[in-house]
Amino acid sequence: MRDFAFLDDARTFGGGQGNVLRLARYIGSLPDNSVRVICPGGTELARRCRAAGIAVANASFPGFGPLAPLWIPRAVGRLRRLFTRLDPETVVVGMSLRTQVYAHAAGLGFGRSVRIVHFLPEQDSARRLTTKLLLRRFGAVVVVGENAARAYRAQLGNVQVVVANTFLLPEEFAAAAQTAGPTRDGPPALGVLARLIPEKGIVELVNELAEIESAWSSLVVGGKREKESYVRTVEARLEALGLDQRVRLAGHVEDLGAFFAEIDALVVPSVGNEGQPTVIVEALAHGRPAIVREPIWSREFEGLPVFPYWDGSDLERVLGSLDRTRVDPNVLAERFGPRQVLEALEADALGAP
Repeated sequence: MRDFAFLDDARTFGGGQGNVLRLARYIGSLPDNSVRVICPGGTELARRCRAAGIAVANASFPGFGPLAPLWIPRAVGRLRRLFTRLDPETVVVGMSLRTQVYAHAAGLGFGRSVRIVHFLPEQDSARRLTTKLLLRRFGAVVVVGENAARAYRAQLGNVQVVVANTFLLPEEFAAAAQTAGPTRDGPPALGVLARLIPEKGIVELVNELAEIESAWSSLVVGGKREKESYVRTVEARLEALGLDQRVRLAGHVEDLGAFFAEIDALVVPSVGNEGQPTVIVEALAHGRPAIVREPIWSREFEGLPVFPYWDGSDLERVLGSLDRTRVDPNVLAERFGPRQVLEALEADALGAP
């Protein structure tokens, strides 16, 4: 039996927190493992974990600010006390760089080693000085996707970097397989699933679609209106380009089946340094191809209907020859199931200094 403890600061509920919830649900379903999530108790992540029957331990991971000298020592002390209640063989998985820093601070002078695995789904942290100082000396490193792996290997030198893929649970694959295939003729209906923040590239996509109006029929953007000033920018751009009747901002999406039934292809136009967005696998599982901005594509998607593009003319080319062949669910489940993530965490934990 192996115990896992996942640490997350849970400042929002995005893809990273979705992965925490998925992993905790999967590990908790196995007969030989137990799991708990350590995060701020009043967050959306904590609420969803409790609703799923996952044990939650309350902890805070405050940022740096005027009151940092007051709050940080308290937070470290509380986390240290939580560590004393863990079995010595527990694998502690830091799901963000901030929680990883706190985990190591809490482990100093602890009296026994804590197995800490750094789980890093994005590339931005690779360039931070904290990453170089921390990851070169402490813990084990698991990253999501080869793009992220290259970024961290370039910064960490001889540190072993283990690669896992993003994942869905078996029940998610099963539910997605029930979504019917597209039946429309003509230019495809497109969809985006992303929080409405600048890094997700919605404005850039709108500009690109305006250049190729005959190549697509409609666009629905599903996602939390996280940054209202950005939402207003998107809406103003749609109106200025005359696309406000063809593009709909649908807000947060709960029913993925209904969302994917409405579209022919998913677009992932992110301009930030994302690793391997889970939404790509969700699209494939629902029988929809994914069109992704070039830096996001990596070799894990070889042989699958995941098509890279750079700009509007490139996007027009992809849309003109879109392959809508449905992927065998067993192929997806094997490549992007939770078992491969768990195996990466377990293997890396054994070598964690």
